[in-house]
Amino acid sequence: MDMETSKNSAQLAEGAKADLELVARILWHLAPNNMVREGDHDHYLATPFVVASNDPDFATGLIYGIEGMIPTFQGLAEFLAQTDYVLPHDDQKGSVQYGLPTDKSFFGVVQENKRLGAAFNRFMPVYAQKRPRWVDFSPCQERLLHGANTSKGPLLIDFGRGLRREIGAFHAKHPTAPGHLVLQSLPSTVKQVTVELVARDFFTPRPLEYRHARAYFLHLVLHDWPHHKCHAILSHLRDAMKPGYSKMLINEIVLPDAGAPLQQTSLDWTTMAREEPVASSQWNQILTAVGLKIMNIYSKDPTSESLVLAVLLAE
Repeated sequence: MDMETSKNSAQLAEGAKADLELVARILWHLAPNNMVREGDHDHYLATPFVVASNDPDFATGLIYGIEGMIPTFQGLAEFLAQTDYVLPHDDQKGSVQYGLPTDKSFFGVVQENKRLGAAFNRFMPVYAQKRPRWVDFSPCQERLLHGANTSKGPLLIDFGRGLRREIGAFHAKHPTAPGHLVLQSLPSTVKQVTVELVARDFFTPRPLEYRHARAYFLHLVLHDWPHHKCHAILSHLRDAMKPGYSKMLINEIVLPDAGAPLQQTSLDWTTMAREEPVASSQWNQILTAVGLKIMNIYSKDPTSESLVLAVLLAE
């Protein structure tokens, strides 16, 4: 199916391994929802959505949404009713567990379910593709590269959910930056890439060779966990930081305490089961609790992730 030449349901059913009448009924319903464009009787053309869904990277977002997010939202009302409408604080006893259903945390699910996990990890770059990157709106040269001494530690360590996306963006922006860049992630994520990476769980202490880095970077990690687990993640990184030298870079959703945009409040609901800190006042509280303080928050626009720059509280 393309946007120029129409096809009928029989043509579209070829190779679909589905009943012709079922395909016709599906197309008939998709047309008034603007998912496909209807021409003559029983003839359809593609829309930009259909064209995009033919992209394997975009298609993984459909897998993640249909098999991961939709069941969670479908069960949310019943879950909240059964828990007396109390905000969930346990990442293993929330709407994700009720909707899927499972007794594992969300990340336990995507590690165990190879199809869902691969879709999630592949879709994240698509989500971030058109969004402002932290390296483009934060003063890396001034705050990170200036004064960096990489003879005794890495320049930047990325703990996170990416397949070298952020660390790659940093290298592209600053190709002559001194020192080396390290990406640490879960073993299940590291297996999906073809470069040498460090498989590590961020709930464990940092090894000695990764202490005293210039910067420790987290991108969209903390909003996935309840506060006590955020404390655990940040405490291990705090212990690896060198006073007066190391920086904590947190690339996250930072909402104003009033007047938050719709796009970001919608994201708040997608992660409700994980009690994420998203407002600026909440970020200040959670960082202070583990001995860190915010030096600055850099933002490109209200609907994109910000960069929180933090240092040890004693500085």
